[in-house]
Amino acid sequence: MPIQYFSAGGRKCAALIPKNTENSEPSLLCLMGGSDTDELFSSLEKRLLPHIKKGFSAPVIVSALDVDWNLDYSPWEAELFGGRHFGGQADHFLDFLEKSLIPEAEANFGLYDQERYIMGYSLGGLAALYFFLKSDLFTGCGALSASLWYPEFMEYMKKSEKNSGRLYLSLGKGELKTRNALMKQCGALYEETQKFFDGKLEESFFEWNNGGHGFEVPERHLRAILHLLQK
Repeated sequence: MPIQYFSAGGRKCAALIPKNTENSEPSLLCLMGGSDTDELFSSLEKRLLPHIKKGFSAPVIVSALDVDWNLDYSPWEAELFGGRHFGGQADHFLDFLEKSLIPEAEANFGLYDQERYIMGYSLGGLAALYFFLKSDLFTGCGALSASLWYPEFMEYMKKSEKNSGRLYLSLGKGELKTRNALMKQCGALYEETQKFFDGKLEESFFEWNNGGHGFEVPERHLRAILHLLQK
C-alpha cells in the first residue's frame, strides 16, 4: 500500500493506495488530515493489510497535507480558549475538495463512479461532519472525537435536511475527564447527534472507545473505515 504524493488546487496532497485483490473497485475516502498524515497512513497501511487478505476492499485514502486546522476546518469564525482564533474558512476548503482534490484523485487513481466517504479526527472530525451535511458527494462520514462543542454547531446541525448516507461517530471515554467546560459536553453532544440522525440517515452509529483524546488514534480510524465500508 504505497503512499503517493500529488498536487491539487495548489496544495500538496497524499494518497494511500491499497493493494486490494484483483477486480476490486475501491471507493474514495477523503481524510481531514494535515502535516502528520504520513504517519497515520503508515499505521493504517499495517492495520488494513490483514483485512485486505480476508477480502476487504480498502479505499484509496487521500488527504491534503498543508492544512491550517484552525482556519480550514472551522465552519465560521470564533475566538476560544483565551484568544485562540478560528478563521472560519471551511466552506473554502469544501470548495477545494469538490473542485480540486476529489476530481484530481479520481482521475489519478482511476476511480470512476465509486462511492466517496469523508472522515476526520478532532477539529477535522467536525469539518468532516460539516462537509457531509453540506455536500451530496459523500456516501458516509466518520466523525472521530469531533469538536461538536464548537460554538453554534449543534444549532446548525439541527437545521440540516440531510436524509441519506451513513454516519459513524466515536468518542473516547477518557475525553469526558477534562476541566474544560466546552469539551466536557462532548459525551452528551455525541448522544444527541446520534439520536438526531437516527431514522433520518441510513445509519447513525455511535461507539465509545477507551482512553482519552489522543489514545489509539490509528486504531479508531481503522474501526471507522471497517464499519463504514464493510458490506
